[in-house]
Amino acid sequence: MSLAAFLQPAPPFLQVFDTFVANVVHHHRFLLTFKDGAHLVGVPTARTSEDATNPDAMFDVTTAIHTYTIPFKLLAYAQQLVEAGLRASDGQAPVPEPCMGPAQRAKHDKFGILDSPRLLLDDLAGASTGVLGTTVVFLDIDHFKALNTRHTERVIDRTVLPEFQRLIAAAVQHHGFAYAEGGDEVILLLPNFSETLAATFAEELRQRIADHAFVIDGDNAGITVSIGVASSSTVTANLPEWANLAKAQAKQRGRNRTVTTCDGEVFRDVASRC
Repeated sequence: MSLAAFLQPAPPFLQVFDTFVANVVHHHRFLLTFKDGAHLVGVPTARTSEDATNPDAMFDVTTAIHTYTIPFKLLAYAQQLVEAGLRASDGQAPVPEPCMGPAQRAKHDKFGILDSPRLLLDDLAGASTGVLGTTVVFLDIDHFKALNTRHTERVIDRTVLPEFQRLIAAAVQHHGFAYAEGGDEVILLLPNFSETLAATFAEELRQRIADHAFVIDGDNAGITVSIGVASSSTVTANLPEWANLAKAQAKQRGRNRTVTTCDGEVFRDVASRC
């Protein structure tokens, strides 16, 4: 008996894509791996103008910073990813677990936007390093004391800091956790994030903050941040300290930049990765 009679026709691209999107939305985020080795962390959406039978169908991927339009056929092993419920990989970049925290998390007392820093150590202890490792990011507003002196702390607390924290909260959503260490200092925990992914994420966030027009008493004002990124596939307890050291290096090297480390001893600008 021939098995040919039992073969089912291959589903059209967008039928596969619909299943793919449903799984992505269910798991909240996904590391998309493409056939050329490129990666994006984001949520894809179908383009309503596409024909379900079109092998060149396009889809959009919205990351924390940008939206990209990409041919679905370029996605590596798309059918296998659908069948495995987004738990498969191409052997080069395994899929990170979704970042799922309790619906209600303790917030920092001052603004109630970012998480309380008291949660960091417990979150770090409970975070699996995963196949990509764990990253802690430490960012600090540049020249913050001068900003407070110029406009007064009360005005900055009313205008700049809440918007600054909301921008960070929106960027890190579904990717990790953001803790308000102080008004001008924020720590991010990115579970299952490699140094390369985290450095790219941090650099895009740095640029987004630098490009943002903060309004102080009716006038536009720009701020910049210095960022330290610490990543490891084995060690987690030292990551906040290493990230703080990397942030200090970013300050020393001229501010408004991102510096990475994998061991707390060697520090690199984002152009030179571990």
